[in-house]
Amino acid sequence: MRDYLSYSSLKAFNKSPLHLLDYWGKTTPQSSAMAKGSLIHTLILEPEKYDKKYKVFDGKRRAGKDWEDFKQKNRAFDIIKQSELNEAATIAGMVLAHHETRALLNRVGETEKKLNWSYNNVPLVGFADAIGDNFVLDLKTCNDASPR
Repeated sequence: MRDYLSYSSLKAFNKSPLHLLDYWGKTTPQSSAMAKGSLIHTLILEPEKYDKKYKVFDGKRRAGKDWEDFKQKNRAFDIIKQSELNEAATIAGMVLAHHETRALLNRVGETEKKLNWSYNNVPLVGFADAIGDNFVLDLKTCNDASPR
């Protein structure tokens, strides 16, 4: 059992206490949106970790002998399809090409920084995607970035 709370744990608890226990027990499967966000995060903030985290499956579908063999040989990796990598790389490329974003990213000192604090004697924990000299950055993906 955990002795602290985080945004993600509170979000899980908002669904139900069982969702919180699943979250803490890491039994909740990663959604495709979460996997996409993690890949984009790696490409933008930690590109040096890409080869250690991901393998591309070139097969047509994630089923059959070729898929099972590939999955078995690459158990330590997150397996993605080329189309998923292409989409994530396009998004990451647009972020990295933006002059203001690039200037900010060039000032990042730490990534995946664990932060601990308490509020009203309740211990809390979170992770900052990136920290610079005078800013904290949280990278998010979304379906629609319009102001509304």
